[in-house]
Amino acid sequence: MASLCSRGMGVRSKTITSMTLPPSPQAIERMMETMRWVFWLEEEQRHLVWMRAKDIDWKIIAWRLACHRTTAWRAWQKALATVAANLNGAADIDVPDCLSEVT
Repeated sequence: MASLCSRGMGVRSKTITSMTLPPSPQAIERMMETMRWVFWLEEEQRHLVWMRAKDIDWKIIAWRLACHRTTAWRAWQKALATVAANLNGAADIDVPDCLSEVT
């Protein structure tokens, strides 16, 4: 058995290449719609939402915003609530500002 492995019999060396397919028109439209949502947010909130979308740890986010992790989480929740309120047509909902102590 060792001789089979050492000679490479029955084992094929394949190089796997990843082929990226272009997105469908529907996927592009969904992405564009989602990108429009960030315009409902202030610049700080946009950065925060994108940092979380990139799966950056709360500790790093809190360090970048110069606040506690819980405050950063609350600001993220506020940003999501703002998007949800706009999507539901209730843009005049008063969502408490969590980043006021940061700025």
